[in-house]
Amino acid sequence: MEIFRKFSLFTAIAVAVTLGGTLSSCNNDNEDDNYTRHTLSNSFGCVTSIGTQTQTISSSMTYVVTFNYSTGKATVEITGLEMPDGTKYPSILLEEMTWKMKDGWRTIEASAPKSSISGFAQAPIFENVSIGLLDRIYNNAYIPAFYVKARVNTQYSLFSALNQQVFFGKTETVDPEGRVVTTRSTGYSFIINPRTMPLTATIGVARAKFVNNMPAQDFLFEDVPCTLNGNGTLTFEAESLIPTQNKVPNTNFPISDLEGVYDFMSGLDMDFDCTAFGKKYSVTADLDYVSSPDE
Repeated sequence: MEIFRKFSLFTAIAVAVTLGGTLSSCNNDNEDDNYTRHTLSNSFGCVTSIGTQTQTISSSMTYVVTFNYSTGKATVEITGLEMPDGTKYPSILLEEMTWKMKDGWRTIEASAPKSSISGFAQAPIFENVSIGLLDRIYNNAYIPAFYVKARVNTQYSLFSALNQQVFFGKTETVDPEGRVVTTRSTGYSFIINPRTMPLTATIGVARAKFVNNMPAQDFLFEDVPCTLNGNGTLTFEAESLIPTQNKVPNTNFPISDLEGVYDFMSGLDMDFDCTAFGKKYSVTADLDYVSSPDE
């Protein structure tokens, strides 16, 4: 199943979320060979030196994750990994790792998996590997959640995830008089721009409504400064910005005091103020991977 389709909720947004990668399942008559293989491309990799906290961000990593249902083992092929010392690894293979289902996720845990590599005298050492894959399909589009955590060569920590993601959940808006509007029909996209330094992100808001009689609006918050932490979270904030609609800045809805935390293992929380119709509205979004629109 190709993931290069635009998710229908965001077709009105200039940059609809498209998650690069494929999902395929391969089953044989031999029960020992039942497995699924998932290709997760368009991923970033944040490698942090444990001693100096120096970071290197790889912008185009790919993971091929194979789950064997008969043996309970998994293999992971990693390409595009770059290290702070300048080393660039070709394809790395991690093998014979145990996987299980946990809270809807397929999780891989391995303290010291077997690793191999071609073209290098010695394969990098991986320790404390933790990998999670959560399948999500909306409107025939495969939109998984995915993360990788590991220690590499004893002195580096690796955190990796998809560059792009979509979220749903509860959006609560408080008007100047204290009245509250709550909705689950607003959707969000979060696109990390790993090639930009300092790091920035683009946040899409689809079907935003700050008051009950307001026509639904689609916005993009572009070039939002963010900080990627090696522990699997990203923080972002912007004192003020002008959202865009169809690539055109819309000064009628200025945004202020935007801040939030993106936890790649659970979801996204964000707050911002929007001035609309001469009034300021405070918006809080509590978003996760498993909620769907219009719940």
